[in-house]
Amino acid sequence: MAQAVRATGGRLVWNAVGMARPSQVRRRVEAVLDESRRLSVGMTRARWAAVLLCAVPLAYGAAAVQFEAAVPIAKQELWAPGSYMESVLRGNKLTPEEAQRLEAHVQANPEDLAARSSLIVYYTLKGLREPRLRHIFWFIENHPESEFAGYHATAIYPFRNQLNSEADYAHARSLWLEQVRRA
Repeated sequence: MAQAVRATGGRLVWNAVGMARPSQVRRRVEAVLDESRRLSVGMTRARWAAVLLCAVPLAYGAAAVQFEAAVPIAKQELWAPGSYMESVLRGNKLTPEEAQRLEAHVQANPEDLAARSSLIVYYTLKGLREPRLRHIFWFIENHPESEFAGYHATAIYPFRNQLNSEADYAHARSLWLEQVRRA
């Protein structure tokens, strides 16, 4: 076949050459048609041994892994005073007058994290940039360990949006890096 294609100068020459050299094509075709050739009888003992050698460590590793069930958070704990969800709920329901009163309260009690958290949520929902950032920066400087410091309402993005500018992001970044240096 390969010789015939080559002799005609047809473009199939390259396909035949890509498959095998013409001298090998004849041997391959004869091997396929040879009824006396030995066919593979499956896995040899050596191959079974190799599979077992690989499977034993995998089975041991799988047996050693212990999964722990997720510990559900108690509903009371989720909505406990000072929790993130309680702050969201409170911040969601604040009126402008209540927010002013809460600001006065935070001025007198700067460590009231729940009140600050509620104000941040309120300012985030209302799209009020400056007071929101003031409280977020305070959290980073004074309570970086606070659970609330890592939540969505405190996010400051590296691009300009309604709630922050690139400069605000740079300032927050420098405050966080300072916290890392202190640690």
